[in-house]
Amino acid sequence: MTTEEPTCHKILSWTANLKNTLIQSPSREFILDHLAKREKPASRDELAIELNIEGEEQQEALRRRLRAMERDGQLVFTRRQCYALPERLDLLKGTVIGHRDGYGFLRVEGRKDDLYLSSEQMKTCIHGDQVLAQPLGADRKGRREARIVRVLVPKTGQIVGRYFTDAGVGFVVPDDSRLSFDILIPPEQIMGARMGFVVVVELTQRPTRRTKAVGKIVEVLGDNMGTGMAVDMALRTHEIPYVWPPAVEKAGRRPERTGTGRGETRAR
Repeated sequence: MTTEEPTCHKILSWTANLKNTLIQSPSREFILDHLAKREKPASRDELAIELNIEGEEQQEALRRRLRAMERDGQLVFTRRQCYALPERLDLLKGTVIGHRDGYGFLRVEGRKDDLYLSSEQMKTCIHGDQVLAQPLGADRKGRREARIVRVLVPKTGQIVGRYFTDAGVGFVVPDDSRLSFDILIPPEQIMGARMGFVVVVELTQRPTRRTKAVGKIVEVLGDNMGTGMAVDMALRTHEIPYVWPPAVEKAGRRPERTGTGRGETRAR
């Protein structure tokens, strides 16, 4: 190998990095600052012109940057196909609190009262989701409503429930009443669970307005509803840690008795 080869490789690598740098879109902070100075939202084409974005690669980089900012809740893509700042649209970030009857509430940090989410709105989210929502007027019962604009951070984790079948279709009813939907379980994902068994499920498809929730069973807890089962269900439902590191388990074990009889214990 000659000494020229590493040098050529470095030059090619430097050139590629320079090209990637040149086609990068403006920073998030720059885009936010630009939109803050604007009197109204802007379309992607308008932003491209105003920010001097040229060429297909730079256009694609801008598109990806805007989509990422939208996904993270920094921007909102309006019905008029424009990007806007959430605070300009009076949007709120909050956490969804489900109710067993199908409706829910939006809990916003720093706000005294929760906003009401109708059962129709709850079809677009589930309990525990962090969302971007638009506050609306009051409903017939005087409750201040909100409309879900986007799910920012979907609720993840395992769901505890009971497995049932109906007409050959398996499904799980969540034990947490705030999750007011059934979860369909494909035949190959039941892990040997039988009717009425308590199981732990992971969602593979979230529920939407048009589709059911789908999941897979990852653990079968059984059907004996004793105290131990109730504790297991509560720990998982409320996401309380129940698997401890080996060091913690070792420290928590009771020391073995060294005495051989009652008299020896008293003599200590």
